[in-house]
Amino acid sequence: MKDIRAYLIGISIGFFSSLLGMGPGLILVPSLHFIYDYPLKRAAASSLIIMIPIALFSCMTHYFHNHAFPDFYNWLMYVYLGCFFGSFIGVKVRQSVSPKLLKCLFVFFLVLIQIKIWLSVTQAINVLDISVYHHLLIGFCASFLSSLMGIGGGVIIISVYIGVLGVASKPTALISIYVILLNSILASFHGKSDFVYDPILKKIFSLALIGALIGTYTQSFISDIHLMYFFKVFLIIVTIKMGLGLKKK
Repeated sequence: MKDIRAYLIGISIGFFSSLLGMGPGLILVPSLHFIYDYPLKRAAASSLIIMIPIALFSCMTHYFHNHAFPDFYNWLMYVYLGCFFGSFIGVKVRQSVSPKLLKCLFVFFLVLIQIKIWLSVTQAINVLDISVYHHLLIGFCASFLSSLMGIGGGVIIISVYIGVLGVASKPTALISIYVILLNSILASFHGKSDFVYDPILKKIFSLALIGALIGTYTQSFISDIHLMYFFKVFLIIVTIKMGLGLKKK
């Protein structure tokens, strides 16, 4: 039964990571914690390690399918600069807080995202019109939360660029995937001491790449509006799941 769950988790994290650009942490961290009894810090570290090849594969599939490549030499480099600082600080904080507090922070963070994303603006602005300081702050927050909670930072990227700044959904999803790749590498390097190999991770990963491929092609048939609603509903489900799990010791 657990093998079947592992494969379902794997294809799910790959699919949603590539489709929505969120990173697999929102599914993988609570799944490892609640289904396989991982301590939350270990679940976060495992999520970050698995995230690296999944994000890299998602970047490749999106590029070859859409021939789309973000401009790393303009605004995105400022996001990356913020990521370097956020990653270092996030890991330091993660090492000093209790698992219970970390779990509460995770749920609190998701609730805030619900508010932001449901009150999102409707206009689609050009990402190049956004201030450099906003890009720096977004990169810092995304990487900080990635290192702290093992979620990849994609939720911050998507929620702020779409829900607060009004950038279109599909370009933001692609941006998020590239940022997740950097965040997962940085956070894994700083927090590798929490990672312990488990054969179940291999089973999860084995179908994650297939899920990522499916997610890339599925995105081509979904409008920006429907993709946004998909993201909102997905976040609600994850938030409820994490909230109900707060009583678990």
